[in-house]
Amino acid sequence: MIRIRDLSLPPDGDMARLVQAAARQLRISPNEIKQLDLKKKSVDARKKNDVRIIYTVDVVVKGREDKILKMAHCPKASAARDVPYRVPQPQTLPDSRPIIVGFGPAGMFAALLLALTLCCCAACSKTVGSYRVVKTLSTEQFRIGFRDGDQAAVYVNAALKVLAADGTIHSLALKWFGTDNTTFDSDAGALDALGDIPQRTFIMGLNEERFPMSYADGDGYSGFDVELAQAVCARLGWTLQYQPISNQNAYVELSSGNVDCAWGGMVLDQTDSKDSKNKKKQKMTLTAPYLENALQLIVRGDSKYRTTGSLKGTTVLLGTDETYMAALSADEKLLKHFGAAQRVTGGSKACFEALSAGSCAAIVADSTALAYYTH
Repeated sequence: MIRIRDLSLPPDGDMARLVQAAARQLRISPNEIKQLDLKKKSVDARKKNDVRIIYTVDVVVKGREDKILKMAHCPKASAARDVPYRVPQPQTLPDSRPIIVGFGPAGMFAALLLALTLCCCAACSKTVGSYRVVKTLSTEQFRIGFRDGDQAAVYVNAALKVLAADGTIHSLALKWFGTDNTTFDSDAGALDALGDIPQRTFIMGLNEERFPMSYADGDGYSGFDVELAQAVCARLGWTLQYQPISNQNAYVELSSGNVDCAWGGMVLDQTDSKDSKNKKKQKMTLTAPYLENALQLIVRGDSKYRTTGSLKGTTVLLGTDETYMAALSADEKLLKHFGAAQRVTGGSKACFEALSAGSCAAIVADSTALAYYTH
């Protein structure tokens, strides 16, 4: 099919005259045009005494189209190709307000496209307090893991139900996150049904890189999960001790007896309970998920960065826990945008401090940490 542009006819021109005009451009007989499709029609009223109708048409001709185009030497004719228009996607919002010159139909349409494009660009990110979430990389759910068959799971779960019923968990959530999105079951009489509770030392295996769930604080540990474990042990009359572990080694630490639970920013499922020697899947006793967390790409709210593309060549900070690098590496295109990805100890806490100080352009951090810093 051949496309011919800028065919000019008077307003009273009919289809026959349009076919003749197309044939003249191709230097062929009108009888050699087998089909003519109208692609575009506009009015040229620049000369009031000579108003013209301007057509763009597609024609099917007898014979080889490439040969006819070559022989015609017509700058208005070419092989017909429909290329869909895609609105350009800006990498950042402009520093100054754009100006549309002209407000006729074309100007209004240009203004509409510009507004839609910039709205989409602004919607790519979400401002939370003094920070902006450029992208959510992944979501996860926190759980508590116990050795399979250990009665500690029964007592801890019962204590958690009591603490949910008396408002302790709610108060801790407000303290650390500003809102309570936890999903613990509530039962004020859960511990009464268990009778006497044997006393013990309870070793909590925690991830000290998952602020604000659990983190190193001076010579000790702090965080939502740490304070919740303290409240649980207070209800049970147990002595609480801490042992830092990684999420990836939770099953090994539990099965070896080094810890009694994996609790403190832990994302666990049964695939984590694989013995490294015999490769057989073992079992941990897991609680139901009690809090959802998202790993997010975050920038300062007063920065120029609003999209992932605008971060090209910059430095992104993330914690040393493998969870953060795994979330960032899952998007290879995004990872290649950055000039450097630096891992720092201290988890999301250290990342937010560096971001606030202007030491980096962006961080990969937890939504729970963002809630802590913005509530």
